Amino acid sequence: MNNQQVSQVLTFYRINFDFHDPYKFLLDGNFIKLILEREVDFKKRLENAITGKIKFYVPSCLIRELELLGNDFKLVLDKAK
Repeated sequence: MNNQQVSQVLTFYRINFDFHDPYKFLLDGNFIKLILEREVDFKKRLENAITGKIKFYVPSCLIRELELLGNDFKLVLDKAK
């Protein structure tokens, strides 16, 4: 999906469902790990694509899951908090 298509979809949701920034994104552990492995500035890229501010949310159950996974996910846990 290119930026113009993203813009059209967001315009549809803004008009019909009252979406507005800051946009809220729910993250999971595997996605956070992938972002860290690839060293991508995901927040900046996403803000550029949707032309708005965003907020990331990590559920408390995910924090608990990452704590149980141990040292392999220590960096992911630190970033999630």
